[in-house]
Formats: sequence, C-alpha cells, structure tokens
Amino acid sequence: MTLSSATLKLQLPGVAMVTGGASGLGAGIVLAFADLGARVAICDLNIKQGEELAARINSTYPDRALAIQMDVTKEADIIRAVDATVSKFGRLDYAINSAGIVVGGKAVTTITETDLESYRKIQSVDAEGVFFCMKYQLRAMLRQEPLSSSPRSSRGVIVNAASRASLEGVPKFGSYCTAKHAVLGMSRVAAVEHAKDRIRVIALCPGLIKTPGHVEAAKEVDDMLLAKVPAGRFGTVDEITDGVTWLCSDMASYMTGTTFEIDGGCAAI
Repeated sequence: MTLSSATLKLQLPGVAMVTGGASGLGAGIVLAFADLGARVAICDLNIKQGEELAARINSTYPDRALAIQMDVTKEADIIRAVDATVSKFGRLDYAINSAGIVVGGKAVTTITETDLESYRKIQSVDAEGVFFCMKYQLRAMLRQEPLSSSPRSSRGVIVNAASRASLEGVPKFGSYCTAKHAVLGMSRVAAVEHAKDRIRVIALCPGLIKTPGHVEAAKEVDDMLLAKVPAGRFGTVDEITDGVTWLCSDMASYMTGTTFEIDGGCAAI
C-alpha cells in the first residue's frame, strides 16, 4: 500500500527506438531502456557495434534487443528502421533521436571559415535526420493506442537530442548551433501538432558531456565553456540517461513541447 497517488516507480514496458544507439550516449540510453523492461531497436550506421550491443543485451534479457543498420540522412533507411522495429516488437513507444555529429569537417571553424560541404553535412545529420525520423516515428505512434488505460499513459514519446547549443551561440560551432536550434523548433511544432493525440515530444538539451563523440581537438573551446559551467565539470552519460528514461515514463506525462536541460547549472546563468 502507498499513500501517494503519484507514479512512484519508473517503468518502461514498451518498445524503444534509439538512433545513434550503438555507442556513446545512445548506447547508454539503450542499456538503460533494456534494464527498465523495454524492448529496444538499436539503430546505427555502425551495424557491427549495434549487433555487439544487441548480443550483450540479449544474453541477459533474451530477445529484448534488435540491431538495425540505418543512415539518418537517407529517408529510405529511416522508413525501413521504423518498419523493422514495429514488425519485430509490434509497436513503437519511445523514440530517442540521438544520432548526431559535432564537426562536419576536420576542425571547428568560425562562420567565415565554414565551407558549404561541412555545413550541409551537419545539417543533414543533426537537423534533417531528426525531422524525418520524427515524421515516420509519429506515423507509427498514431496507428497505436496507449500502452495502458491510465490517463497518464502516452501513445508515444519522442525525445530529440538538442543541446545547450540550441539555446545560445557557441563560438566556432556555427553549423552545429544552427542544426540544434532547428531541432528545438521542430520538436515544439511536433509537440503542438500531436498533444491531443497523446504523443509527447521533448527537446533534450545536455550541457558538456564526455562521450566517445566529444571533440577533443577543441580543447580551447572546452576550457572556455567549462569556465561557464557552475558545476565546474563535464556531465556523464549516466546523468543524461537518467533524464531520458524519466521523460519517457508516465512520471513525465504532462511534459511536452518543452526543453529539458541537464547542464550543470548553465540554464541558471
């Protein structure tokens, strides 16, 4: 017996699709979903890493993970990945669009130094990739009913990996900031369009996080940014993962169309 009517236990009994799920932050999210009961589609360009992660999960939780090779810049790949997820597991409840890149060329550049090719590369992955993943994830979610009869249960939840760079200007990261501002905008639009469908969409805005994709070459930028972080350190993958799993749970049932900032206090200054 409990005294509170609130949801007191985080549970994720549905099906998750994680883009960029084979390594780094994406892999951390995949493992957390599996531990919390979800079946998971690991969608990544690197199918070898994806299959290795799926095998690791399935050795502990049989038939709980599926690896799918997917390039988020190719619409056909996105359609195939969503269809494969639904075909394997029957539905799609949580979509985490975490595939992304920080640098389109060999180094970070100012706007005046940025070439068109590297700019377009970042936009195609970080902005267009998220947009078209949402398009087909939303279509899948609209075809299903919520997981439970609870008024707090959603038909689906989408968490898009935005960034602190969605909220401010970061020197030498003009292309990246442009893409991440776009993610924030499209997340808000999708949330408004589908709130009455009981589909929630949130833009996750992490601060400085140490992952394999971190740009070590930009140490001078790291030092500049860390000096502005009240916590005085990088965040960890686990700290972001805990936020993502909570957002996808019924605990966050009234949250949609907003940003969720995990940034060591940067939002306060």
